[in-house]
Amino acid sequence: MNQTVVIDGEISLTQLIDGDMVLETLLDGEIDKVFFVDSHQEYEGPYVVTPSPEDAITLETASKTMRDDVTVKKIPYFETANEWGNTAYIGSEV
Repeated sequence: MNQTVVIDGEISLTQLIDGDMVLETLLDGEIDKVFFVDSHQEYEGPYVVTPSPEDAITLETASKTMRDDVTVKKIPYFETANEWGNTAYIGSEV
């Protein structure tokens, strides 16, 4: 959608602008903040991951923005006692 807006006075942006912005005239005044908006997609995969001894895990995050940190859980570790001693289970669930 193309839209032309003529503004006289101060410009105040209070919400996200999505799309292309074209400047067709000279602005006179001061700029308080400068920021760049990227057109990257948001990552929609898991943000909590448990390592697996069977398969590698790849989070498809290349060129995407993320809304949160990724948490990698500790590797599962369990021990059970038996008549010969203890058995440790690393990386698997009992």
